[in-house]
Amino acid sequence: MARAVRQASGNDFLTADQGFFSLEPATPRDVPALFELDVLCFGPRAWSWAAWWEVASWPGWTCQVLRRESRVVGALVMLLWPPVAQLASVAVHPRFRSRGLGSWMLQEAIASARRASCRWVALEVDRDNPAVRLYRRLGFGVTRRFREDGLARLEMVRRLRRCP
Repeated sequence: MARAVRQASGNDFLTADQGFFSLEPATPRDVPALFELDVLCFGPRAWSWAAWWEVASWPGWTCQVLRRESRVVGALVMLLWPPVAQLASVAVHPRFRSRGLGSWMLQEAIASARRASCRWVALEVDRDNPAVRLYRRLGFGVTRRFREDGLARLEMVRRLRRCP
């Protein structure tokens, strides 16, 4: 894995082999890039254009884009509904994986959930998705196993400690 450093501002991330990345709120102008990224990462299970329009424009959603220069290379979508923060989507462009970017985005999501006074962060994931290892490493545990659309899936939850 490339050496990675979070910058003092908290909004920038540096990887030794790929340069600077920033995590910032999505806008409706990002919808074409978000839709394209989702299709690339999730294929036929990608969200519709309308769904991306909703999460990028409706204030109830927290939608963050990961940028390298001006290009969208990742996305994080969640709903902050205290006491639970529901992670709806996490994606990193395949070319930029294994550089700590997914971990960084998830740590930012956990910090946002804490600031919103959430007590848990929950997500659903395909059981065979390699991201399950990342979620476990970040403290998520399996609370439910189920099948959806013929696929084995997991519900995972992480309890948040209160900030001092």
